[in-house]
Amino acid sequence: MKNHNKYFFFIFLLCLPGFSFGHSMAYDFSKMSTTDVFWEYFKLGVTHIVPLGYDHILFVIGLFLLNPKIKSVLKQITAFTIAHSITLALAMTGKSTRVQVS
Repeated sequence: MKNHNKYFFFIFLLCLPGFSFGHSMAYDFSKMSTTDVFWEYFKLGVTHIVPLGYDHILFVIGLFLLNPKIKSVLKQITAFTIAHSITLALAMTGKSTRVQVS
Protein backbone atom coordinates (compact mmCIF):
# COMPACT_ATOMS: atom_id res chain seq x y z
CA MET A 1 0.00 0.00 0.00
CA LYS A 2 1.45 3.38 -0.98
CA ASN A 3 1.98 6.00 1.73
CA HIS A 4 -0.79 8.32 0.53
CA ASN A 5 -3.22 5.38 0.50
CA LYS A 6 -2.30 4.56 4.10
CA TYR A 7 -3.04 8.12 5.19
CA PHE A 8 -6.35 8.23 3.35
CA PHE A 9 -7.35 4.92 4.92
CA PHE A 10 -6.33 6.16 8.37
CA ILE A 11 -8.38 9.36 7.98
CA PHE A 12 -11.34 7.24 6.86
CA LEU A 13 -10.97 5.11 10.00
CA LEU A 14 -10.88 8.19 12.19
CA CYS A 15 -14.25 9.26 10.79
CA LEU A 16 -16.00 5.98 11.64
CA PRO A 17 -16.39 6.48 15.42
CA GLY A 18 -18.76 9.36 14.73
CA PHE A 19 -21.25 6.81 13.37
CA SER A 20 -21.12 4.55 16.41
CA PHE A 21 -23.49 4.83 19.34
CA GLY A 22 -23.07 4.51 23.08
CA HIS A 23 -24.35 1.69 25.23
CA SER A 24 -27.41 1.97 27.40
CA MET A 25 -27.16 1.00 31.04
CA ALA A 26 -30.63 -0.01 32.26
CA TYR A 27 -29.49 -1.99 35.30
CA ASP A 28 -30.27 -1.55 38.98
CA PHE A 29 -26.87 -2.47 40.39
CA SER A 30 -27.92 -1.69 43.96
CA LYS A 31 -29.94 -4.95 44.06
CA MET A 32 -27.20 -7.10 42.51
CA SER A 33 -24.35 -8.96 44.14
CA THR A 34 -20.78 -7.88 43.45
CA THR A 35 -20.26 -10.97 41.33
CA ASP A 36 -23.36 -10.23 39.24
CA VAL A 37 -22.25 -6.61 38.75
CA PHE A 38 -18.80 -7.83 37.66
CA TRP A 39 -20.31 -10.20 35.09
CA GLU A 40 -22.68 -7.54 33.74
CA TYR A 41 -19.76 -5.18 33.22
CA PHE A 42 -17.71 -8.00 31.70
CA LYS A 43 -20.49 -8.80 29.21
CA LEU A 44 -20.87 -5.10 28.43
CA GLY A 45 -17.11 -4.87 27.79
CA VAL A 46 -17.18 -7.81 25.39
CA THR A 47 -20.20 -6.33 23.60
CA HIS A 48 -18.41 -2.98 23.48
CA ILE A 49 -15.57 -4.52 21.47
CA VAL A 50 -16.88 -7.47 19.46
CA PRO A 51 -20.18 -6.63 17.77
CA LEU A 52 -20.37 -2.88 18.49
CA GLY A 53 -16.72 -1.89 18.62
CA TYR A 54 -15.79 -2.10 14.97
CA ASP A 55 -14.27 1.37 15.32
CA HIS A 56 -11.86 0.06 17.99
CA ILE A 57 -10.78 -2.84 15.83
CA LEU A 58 -10.34 -0.61 12.79
CA PHE A 59 -8.33 1.82 14.94
CA VAL A 60 -5.88 -0.96 15.82
CA ILE A 61 -5.66 -2.06 12.19
CA GLY A 62 -5.01 1.56 11.22
CA LEU A 63 -2.21 1.80 13.77
CA PHE A 64 -0.64 -1.33 12.36
CA LEU A 65 -0.91 -0.06 8.78
CA LEU A 66 0.81 3.19 9.72
CA ASN A 67 3.59 1.50 11.68
CA PRO A 68 3.84 -2.30 11.46
CA LYS A 69 6.38 -2.54 14.31
CA ILE A 70 4.57 -4.60 16.93
CA LYS A 71 6.25 -2.91 19.91
CA SER A 72 5.10 0.53 18.76
CA VAL A 73 1.57 -0.71 18.08
CA LEU A 74 1.36 -2.36 21.52
CA LYS A 75 2.45 0.89 23.21
CA GLN A 76 -0.21 2.84 21.33
CA ILE A 77 -2.90 0.26 22.05
CA THR A 78 -1.99 0.33 25.75
CA ALA A 79 -2.14 4.13 25.87
CA PHE A 80 -5.50 4.08 24.08
CA THR A 81 -6.88 1.42 26.42
CA ILE A 82 -5.85 3.36 29.53
CA ALA A 83 -7.29 6.62 28.19
CA HIS A 84 -10.50 4.92 27.04
CA SER A 85 -10.92 3.21 30.41
CA ILE A 86 -10.54 6.56 32.19
CA THR A 87 -13.15 8.22 29.99
CA LEU A 88 -15.56 5.31 30.47
CA ALA A 89 -15.05 5.44 34.24
CA LEU A 90 -15.68 9.21 34.26
CA ALA A 91 -18.85 8.71 32.22
CA MET A 92 -20.10 5.91 34.49
CA THR A 93 -19.54 7.97 37.63
CA GLY A 94 -21.29 11.00 36.15
CA LYS A 95 -18.16 13.16 36.13
CA SER A 96 -18.32 13.43 32.35
CA THR A 97 -21.36 13.87 30.16
CA ARG A 98 -22.06 12.88 26.59
CA VAL A 99 -21.59 15.64 24.05
CA GLN A 100 -24.58 16.02 21.77
CA VAL A 101 -23.53 16.54 18.15
CA SER A 102 -26.17 18.05 15.94
